Amino acid sequence: MKEKNVTILLPDGIHARPAAIFVQKASSYPDTSIKIKRNGVEVDAKSIMNIMMLALTHGSEITIVAEGKEEDKAIEELSTLVNNNFNI
Repeated sequence: MKEKNVTILLPDGIHARPAAIFVQKASSYPDTSIKIKRNGVEVDAKSIMNIMMLALTHGSEITIVAEGKEEDKAIEELSTLVNNNFNI
């Protein structure tokens, strides 16, 4: 299992578009379980509704957790995606 802490830098936080981009990337790892943790709440990162439920705003700190065959690659790509403002 791998974990990485990242900070949401988007001025408007996570709304539908960046959440969908994140879910699409997370779902590209079918053999890896990917979760997002924030303030003691852990959700499935392959579900847009779960991500939206976290109400992630600018400056929110999250932990991306991956476990499975491609956990290293998944953590690296997802954290890069967040750090690059979801390539928006």
